[in-house]
Amino acid sequence: MTTVWKGLVVWVCIIFVEVLHGIARTLILAPVIGDFRARQVAVFTGSFLVVLVATLVAQAGQYPRSGVGRVRVARADADV
Repeated sequence: MTTVWKGLVVWVCIIFVEVLHGIARTLILAPVIGDFRARQVAVFTGSFLVVLVATLVAQAGQYPRSGVGRVRVARADADV
């Protein structure tokens, strides 16, 4: 997967999570603590969610799902 596609996947995931975050803020948090305070809290929770999504997507792309196509290279000085 190219860097552009990985970036696009992260971007779409962040959009989806932030939309759900905004809905939850409006329906759950704003009636309890007020709209202004809910927006202040949402800045921090939203930032956390963005970092979380980016980290999870980056980690998911590091490891191949199967061994097919992988090449194992042994060093000359390594015990095989």
